[in-house]
Amino acid sequence: MGLLLILTLTITALTCWGTGNAQDVYVNACLQTIFTAPANTLKFTEVFTHERMINSVDIDDSGSFLYFSSDSSILKYNLKQGSGPETLITLPPTDTGARVIITSIKLDGTTLYYFTNQAYGFSLDLTAQDLSASINEIWKNSDKTGYVMSKTDIKGRDMYISIMFQNKVIRLNLDTLEETTLSTISSIKSPTAVTVDDSENALYYGAMNKVDYFFYINRYDLGSNTETEMVQYPLSQQMPPKSIALFDGGLLYTSFYFGLFQLASNSNVGTAVETGITCTNYNMYTDVIVVNDDMSACEEQHTVSYTHDGRMLNSDFVFPFGELAAESTEFTISIKGTAFAYILLSPTNNPADDAAGAVGIPKIEIGRKDNTKSAYLCNSNNAFIHSTLDSLNILSDTDYRDYHFSFANGHVEVSFDGNVFISADMECLGDVRYIGIGSGRGHDADWKYCQ
Repeated sequence: MGLLLILTLTITALTCWGTGNAQDVYVNACLQTIFTAPANTLKFTEVFTHERMINSVDIDDSGSFLYFSSDSSILKYNLKQGSGPETLITLPPTDTGARVIITSIKLDGTTLYYFTNQAYGFSLDLTAQDLSASINEIWKNSDKTGYVMSKTDIKGRDMYISIMFQNKVIRLNLDTLEETTLSTISSIKSPTAVTVDDSENALYYGAMNKVDYFFYINRYDLGSNTETEMVQYPLSQQMPPKSIALFDGGLLYTSFYFGLFQLASNSNVGTAVETGITCTNYNMYTDVIVVNDDMSACEEQHTVSYTHDGRMLNSDFVFPFGELAAESTEFTISIKGTAFAYILLSPTNNPADDAAGAVGIPKIEIGRKDNTKSAYLCNSNNAFIHSTLDSLNILSDTDYRDYHFSFANGHVEVSFDGNVFISADMECLGDVRYIGIGSGRGHDADWKYCQ
């Protein structure tokens, strides 16, 4: 009789939203350096310094990649690996030889929107094989009297854009490219940065009053089309904000030459933030980005032991956490269990079972042999392929423990608490796009994965 396989798998999925250290802040300062800090301290450390001035910055939804513009180029930096930057596109000069500078960028999923000093806006499809061929014009100012110099924001399919020197914030529908001016913004205020608060159906924008030379941050209600002045400073004390981000019930904003400021909720006083950043050249603070709670989403999963002859087949695994970010070569997963926790490093979320004698899909076993060993193998049907390593009490049945996986060029490493307990060359390692999880030999497990 063939193998009788009965799989009992109970799945309880929930989403928990990160708080505290799960939220990070990034700022571009000192002309060409990116800094980051946990939101609960705002004490910044350097991420990297670029060779030229950085104009505008944004981070993808996974929190893995930082995109930025510098002169005529858009570049990408891998935050997880600390590698790069990689140049994605470089714009040529105009027909008259004028240099094109990319002044502002904004990510929306896999589309990157950017604006130039030639008073144009474009979209760029980051999934395209030929990025330059995917560029499409979305906006232009024909008489070139207004420019997009500061951070924009997107709500649904509408982009909110501040037009410097034309005293207006516009709403640009990204499907129809229809432009609407938010008409109640005062004609004497030249706006700078914009951010949208979805929960309040409101936007916040910075502006400079060209009559009294004060700068402002105002709140604009998108439902009633009314605005409220929140902050007012003499220009001699500050400079108009180039970037505004929602933060801790209020706002963070950058002042061009005077650093980072925090605006508490229900307050009309902006307070300078002690950041720990020291610039040896110009301060020149531009973009501030808060990696929001929804970028730090965690998912939890419970797996019940499978009940067949002891081999964990590819079809036994579940894939609750979605596809890994493009070009990912590492992840961290948290496990709580007594023994026999399995991870499948899979190219798909619906893998076929390994054929006998063939190279299969990489599997990692944590806490096998009653939580005394760990192993790696390339085929469930060939036990001799795998190697077993000592890892006494590597799992805990009372607390989640974090296990870091890295994989590239046929090599896999797994570490716990900074110590590598699996390091292996695996002939079966291919393109890892999904994390399969499972538990066995009578042992259940709980899992947590944070994007």
